[in-house]
Amino acid sequence: ESLAEITSTLKASLVGKLKLVLVNVKEFVNPDVRFSTKPYFRGPFCVHDVRQSLVMRYLEQVINTVASLPDGVPPSLLLVTARLSLDFQTTTISFLAQLVSDMFPADKTALPEQLSPTVQELTTLAHDSVSKILTRYVHVKGVSVSQMIHTSVKTRDWLSAVEPRNVRAAMKRVVEELTELDTQIGGLFEEGIVKTTNSDSSRRALSHGGRASSKYKYTPS
Repeated sequence: ESLAEITSTLKASLVGKLKLVLVNVKEFVNPDVRFSTKPYFRGPFCVHDVRQSLVMRYLEQVINTVASLPDGVPPSLLLVTARLSLDFQTTTISFLAQLVSDMFPADKTALPEQLSPTVQELTTLAHDSVSKILTRYVHVKGVSVSQMIHTSVKTRDWLSAVEPRNVRAAMKRVVEELTELDTQIGGLFEEGIVKTTNSDSSRRALSHGGRASSKYKYTPS
């Protein structure tokens, strides 16, 4: 299963479970229920209890959780959580905010004051999460590759060794590692397909006339 498929499954699970909860909670505002017409259920319940306390706080908790994973997690998990945060930033937050507004229309005369977090605040939080996670990923993989090179250089007696005439196995491993990173990142962030001809070279064939779609292009702040 690819990282993109894992991310899609994870997002579908998070969103699907929340939607199921909303369907169950919607019974409180069912017109067939007598108390649903009371001012509380047409105002504060819809906005404060459901939209803010349930949906918005849930999204906030998910974003904060993926942005603060403990040390030692696999680098591939960092990529998955970065992509998940990017999806939240671009579509998921606004989609769920609109969904809860449609499912729980509030009586405007009974609305409470504007509450936090807002859609914009969550979108900014998700953007910061993407930046934080990708920075951490670059650090982790950079340390891994640099240690690989350092070990290769350190274990050889360069004063007495003959002049190298072929590419060392360690360097081929480094190129293979970078090619694998290129494949994972390109596939997960929808930049295109990586075509690998051997361990020493790789080339990315970008879609849309050789340019990545701006919809998914990420620019750190």
